[in-house]
This record gives sequence, structure tokens and C-alpha cells, in this order.
Amino acid sequence: MQARPSSFAALGVTLALGLATACLALEYAQLSEEARKLVPEAKMVQVTDADGAVYEGAVVSDDPEKIVIRVRKSGAATMSKLFRKAAVRGVRPMPVDDAFAAKLLEIEIDPPEALPAAEYRRLEALHAEFLKLSPQHAQTGPVAERLASIRECITMLDRGMERIRGQWLAPVQAAVMKFAVYTEQIAQVEGQGDWASNARLKATRDELVEKRAATARSLPGLMQAHVPKLLTEKAFKDAVDECMAFLRFWMDQVVAKRGPAAEAIREMDFGYILRMERSVMEAYRAAGKGAEPPPRGLGVPPDMVYIPGGYFLMGSAVEDPNADDFPLHIVFVSPFLLDRREVSNAAYRKFVEHVKATGDYSTAHPDAPPLKKHDADGWSRPELGGDKQPVVGVDWYDAYAYAKWVGKRLPTEAEWEKAARGMDGRLYTWGDGDPASTCGVNWQGGRDFIASEMDRQNPAEPPQDRFGCGCVKEIETTPPPPTRLPAVTWDTDKTLPERALVAIENDLMEWTKECASPFPLLHMAGNAAEWVSDAYARDYYRSSPVYDPAGPEAPAAGAGAPAPHVFRGGSYLTADPRELATFWRGNASNRTVADGNDGGGNPMIGFRCARSLDIVR
Repeated sequence: MQARPSSFAALGVTLALGLATACLALEYAQLSEEARKLVPEAKMVQVTDADGAVYEGAVVSDDPEKIVIRVRKSGAATMSKLFRKAAVRGVRPMPVDDAFAAKLLEIEIDPPEALPAAEYRRLEALHAEFLKLSPQHAQTGPVAERLASIRECITMLDRGMERIRGQWLAPVQAAVMKFAVYTEQIAQVEGQGDWASNARLKATRDELVEKRAATARSLPGLMQAHVPKLLTEKAFKDAVDECMAFLRFWMDQVVAKRGPAAEAIREMDFGYILRMERSVMEAYRAAGKGAEPPPRGLGVPPDMVYIPGGYFLMGSAVEDPNADDFPLHIVFVSPFLLDRREVSNAAYRKFVEHVKATGDYSTAHPDAPPLKKHDADGWSRPELGGDKQPVVGVDWYDAYAYAKWVGKRLPTEAEWEKAARGMDGRLYTWGDGDPASTCGVNWQGGRDFIASEMDRQNPAEPPQDRFGCGCVKEIETTPPPPTRLPAVTWDTDKTLPERALVAIENDLMEWTKECASPFPLLHMAGNAAEWVSDAYARDYYRSSPVYDPAGPEAPAAGAGAPAPHVFRGGSYLTADPRELATFWRGNASNRTVADGNDGGGNPMIGFRCARSLDIVR
């Protein structure tokens, strides 16, 4: 008898909870007019089959013997399902909140092409209404996720983005994509053999051709309207992506496909593209980007230099489509470390001695010859073999193996150029001054200039009148020969040859023309040319990626010769100052050069090493 009151109490609690739940149930009258259009009253049902499985959906047809409803399969996909009423446990109207959720989840919110802006706004309001009216419903999570996706789409539209084939694209990139779509559709029409004689197909094809042409004509206007706005907003990545989409389009569609490339360039204002690129980089630099100091706590070894990540201009501004450094383009490199100096003979010799002593070829490149002998050709020349001089006459595989042995790697072309060129697009690592009279660059013209300065600042003494007869002019004298500096490398830690340094120390010569560079790096021009990691392809810049380009895939080596790779910076044997430019690209086009020598077999190519950093800028 004592249990009776508890049973009544429990029943009371149950009834109270049931009444509370009933009070919280969503009523049809609470729905907005737009929601009522979506969820017609009494049209959504729950069917429980003989096995107890519950199906929910909109009624397609209903008669005394059967009912057909549209049920959701997965995502927004639906299917019609027929139920015999004699074989089901029950059919009842769905609760309004269940019906509301089911209808929302049926709507496709992520089609390949964007919905109209007004439709996104309508869907946003409907999903937000459900979450407000039914915050505890089992479908709150999925509906909230859909609302976030809808709002992201609205943001994309507000930013001027277009959705094409499932991708949200900025205006210029969208136009380029549409051009490609029209080209594909034109090819499909022309693939039908009778299109030219079929009036309907020909009209379709002509319409597509005009749309494609109009899309191409719209690109400069889109650039002019969109990119400055992005720069004002400091949306530099978006601005760069738009510029590069524009550049790649014209390289592919105008330069490459309009006959001789040079002729196509002459017929267009290619300078427009260069001006847009420069405007992006000027805004980027003005915002203090691309030259940030290393993050606090980063330990930079004393023999290396921190190179900040960011965008910079790579390649030549000269409009020569046949050149391998064309076109000037914007590239992003991640932060990295680079050796302050070129690898010396002493450092490289330790590696060679290690391999010979241990037979350890673990750092060899997979494509390197087996049991490769790593001796440098420069060691056969006493004038090039000093411990502090840069190692020269090594091939790319030698450089790769050494770099890996010391826990580093070769820099990419883009990294090397960023380090040499900095953010201001300079012609040479020190600026735009003539290398024949600017600073102590170890090349033919630089040595001649230093020698002439040594003679000018320390001229030979005139002959003396030893007899006091005033006839000194009658004494025949032979002027000393002009100073000549030998064509050899300088020590990796010196900016001038030893003879010039001795003259400075003895006050026989003044020298203030240091080779300034964007970063405190030595011999990025002259001295030893330097291997980089990239394989060589003449037209690589036309399609290279914007972000951390690593060069084209290396072609297979032929007849035992190494695959061609790129070297940079000119060398002590350079006679043409263009080879000292920050963007000049040397390539191992024959076996002699691939071995690290010039065409005459004189050792000239060395390298410096880089190290990656796990830093995102």
C-alpha cells in the first residue's frame, strides 16, 4: 500500500512532461508564409511498415488501398515509395517541425552553378526560422550546417564571385573558366559531322563562338574593376590569383595560339599585364609584406640567412616570348633559410672523404650513377682548390648529395631568385647599377674595374731628375704594365680578391663600393655559378604554379648524361653582364656544362644550400 502514492506521483510527473512537450510542439500557425509554402498542411506523413521501420515524406498519392510518399535517400536525393495500407502498422501526419526539417533537407543548396542571390536569401531565412522555432529538434545540427553553407555562398556572391561547375571563382578566373567551357561546348558541336550544314547546330555553334569572344573581351575590364578593390581591402592572395589567371590566359590563348609568339606580343599591349602585376606588388610592399623579420624564437644558424616568405616578381620584364625568363610573373615562396656563402672546397672535401672512407651513398639521388665519384673538377686546378674558395666543377647530383648529407637541400629557382632579388624587382642583387663599375663582383668586367681602380688610386711615380739638369723628359722610361687580376674564384667569405684586400689594408687603395643585397648574402652574382634544384624547361614560366614552384619534372637522363638542371648567378668566367642578372637562367645544355664546367671545360659551377622551415606566412 505504501507504493500507491509513488505510482500516482510518477504518473503525475509523466502527464506533466507530456503536457509540457505538447505545449512545446511546433504549430502550423507559427510558420511564416514562406515556410507554409514549403510545408503544405497535412501533406507530410510518417509511415511505419510491418517491420517497424519509419519512413517520412511528402504524400504523392493516397487512396484506400495504398499510399505513395517521396522519401529522402541521401543528401537531397529523393525517391517515391509505395506502401500497401493493409501491410503497414500505421500512417500518421508528421509533426510540423519534422515536416519542416524534412523539406529543408530535400533542397539542393550546392548545385554546380550558383543559385540566384534572392534564392539564397530565401533559403537563409527558412533555415534560420527552423532553428529559432525548433532549437531542440533532432535535425538542428544538419540544418545549422546547411545554414552556414548558405551564408558562405551569400558571402561569395557579395564578393562578386561566380560558381561554375562546382567551384566558386573570382571574376577574372570565372571568365577564364567560362571561356574554357564555351571552347569545350564548341568542340562538342563541331564534333557532330553535319554541324556546318545543320542550321540549328550552326546557329548554336556561332552563338557559343560569340559568347566566348565576348568573355575574352571582358577580361581587361574585369581586371580594372576588381583588382584595385582587392588591393584596397588588402586581399593580396585574391589579387595575385586574378592577375595570374589573366596572365596565363593571354599566354595560352594569345601568345601561344596566334602564330609566331613575337608577332602576337607586338599586336597587344602586353605592358598592361606588367603594370597590373607591379601595382599588386607595390601595394603588397607598402603593406609591409614579404620582408618580415624571422619569428621570435627561430634559431637561425650563423652560416645561414632567413629569407622571409611572400610574393615577389620573378622573371624578366622584357617582352620576348622566345626567352626562357619570359614572362615576368608573381610567385610566392614559403619562408626558408639559405647559406650565407657558397659551399667551400674544405666543406665539400669532408663529404667526399666521408663517402670514400665509409662507402655511404645513402644521400645519393635515385637517378645518380651508382658508386658515383664526387670529386670536383676544380681540384685539378691549384688556383681553384683553396680551402676557402668555392667548390667548382661539380655536377647537380654532387650538389644534391652534399646538401642532403649536411641536412639541407638545394634551393628552388624561385627561392634563389627571391633571395637575390628581394621585393623591389631589382636587376642585379645590389640594384640596377652597371656591374662593371658598381662593386666587387667576381666576373671579367668586375676584375677589370677593380684592377683599374688599384692603378688609378696608386699610380706609378714619375721619373726623377737625378742630375739636376732639367732634362728629365729626355730620359726614356717604360711605364709599368696595368694591373691584371687572374680569372680565379675568391674566398667564399671575401667581397674582393686578396690583392685588393692587401692594398686596402696598406692604405694603397680606398674601397667603399660594397655589393649591397636585399639580404646579407655573398656572391649571389659572379664567383661560382650555383646549381638550384629545378630541372630546366625553356617555357616553364608560361605555366608554372604561383605557390612554391619547384620546376618541371626532370626528363630522363640520356646516354648516361645527367638530366638538364638550372644554375644561377653567373660565374668568375662570365663575360656577358646579363648572366649576372637576378633572373638569368643557365642550363646544362651539354655534357660539359652538366659536369659543372663551361663550354671549354673550365670548372665554374658550385652551389649553396637551403633549409625548409615549418612556418606559414
